This record gives sequence, C-alpha cells and structure tokens, in this order.
Amino acid sequence: MAGYKPRVIVLSKKPGHSFGFLLRVEQGEDGHLLRNLEMGGPAELAGLKDGDRILRVNGTYVDEMDHSRVVDLVKESGVSITFHVLDVASYKQAKTEGVDLSDPHPKPTQPTMNGVAGEAPKPKLCYLAKSSGGYGFSLRSVKGEVGMFMAEVTPGGVAERAGVKANDRLIEVNGENMENATHDQIVEKVKASGGRIMFLLVDEDTDKFYKNKHIRLGAGLATVKFLPLKPRIVDLVKGSDGYGYFLKAEPNKTGHFIKDIDRAAQLIGRD
Repeated sequence: MAGYKPRVIVLSKKPGHSFGFLLRVEQGEDGHLLRNLEMGGPAELAGLKDGDRILRVNGTYVDEMDHSRVVDLVKESGVSITFHVLDVASYKQAKTEGVDLSDPHPKPTQPTMNGVAGEAPKPKLCYLAKSSGGYGFSLRSVKGEVGMFMAEVTPGGVAERAGVKANDRLIEVNGENMENATHDQIVEKVKASGGRIMFLLVDEDTDKFYKNKHIRLGAGLATVKFLPLKPRIVDLVKGSDGYGYFLKAEPNKTGHFIKDIDRAAQLIGRD
C-alpha cells in the first residue's frame, strides 16, 4: 500500500481464552479501533497498538462493514486470526487524502484546494526556545471561533523563525490539547514550560480542510519540516525478550533516553 502499508498481524490463542483486546467503534472516530490491550496478551505481544484500525480480518475488507459483523468475523475465526491494521496517524491521513483502503495497492488521491490539485495540507509542529527578547508572539481570540490565535508575530523573532505565522490557530502546547483553554490557562502553560515549548498550529485553509472532513487535529497528522531536528520514526515489534532497549532518565538532563540497545534493535533503527 503506497505510503500506507498495513501491518499484517497473526494472533493465536488458547481455547477458551481471548486475543487480549477489545474491538470498538467510537463517536467522532472512523473505523474499527483496537482498545484495552491486555498486557502480555496475544495482541500486545504481536505488536498491536491501542487505537490501531483494523482494515481486514482473515483477508476480508472490513473498514466500511457494520461493526457487529466485524465482531462476528473475529469470533468465527477460532483460535487463530490474521489482521491487516494501520496505526492511528496513517489511517487518519489516508482518510484525509481519500485513499481507497480496500485496494491492496492504493495510491493517495490528490485533494483539491481552491480548484487546484495538490497534497493534503498538514498542521505544523513548531519548537520555540525563548530568547532574551521573549518568544516574539502574542495570543488573541476571534469572536465566534474556537481557540486562540497567534498575533503580533515579531519579524525575525523566535516564533517566526520556528514557523509560526500570524492567525495560526493553536491546537496543542507541549502535546496537550488547548483548543478549549482560556487565554490565562495557555499563558500559564507557556510560562511553566521553562523557556522551551512545542506548538501544534494550523493555518486557516488547513483548519477548514480538516473541519470539513470532521477530523480531529493531532500531532500525528503534522508536518515536522519546521523542527530544528528531524525525528526518526522506527516501527518496533515486541519480541519474547521485549523491545531490546531500556528507557532511562539521567541526572541534570531533560528528556527520556534510550540505552542498552540490543543488536536486533540496532539493526531496525538504522537510517
């Protein structure tokens, strides 16, 4: 699947036991969602993640199928089942781009904006490190609109260099959704950040695009082109001995550090 290759997961269980997950549909969310993965259960050990969307059950395309029928297919599978799944971000992006997920080898369609075909717009992640002159922006509300908007973006200032534009709508601060927060709450959140903040922002056209499709904005949909350092995305499948690394905190350092990487994990994580 070009750009949206599903993971093929085979689960086995003992008779009388479960596969270790719940299959749900949720208000405001598309698709059939995997939830409440049992720690150490077949689903978690096979690499399934909370929120994964099931596209196929034993080869049958189910994304647009009635949920009760999908549940029946799972029950009828016996002690072994094969899923084709997409992670949350890939699934939502595929839906945004109009990808036909029933096609084994679909290609993203080109959405039309203002009559011109092009790539689907994306919200943006912007990382700001406060300088002696501050961040170089202010916040304002707009009558009849949800959320706060960027204003008075200083030319050449920290915010502008980080990709912030006037009238961008603020979605998240340091990973926390702030769409319904007050001005004072956002200011306190920024002050508590210690001089370094990550914003998820959306411009007017992109905002309208996702609102029209009733898609909730999140960092998983965002472009990272404005970030000073480009993150690597690594897909790990848990083995019998775990994921092959330790996650640690270190004295006098901010963040979480991956340490003691096994040889197999090193090979997966190569650039």
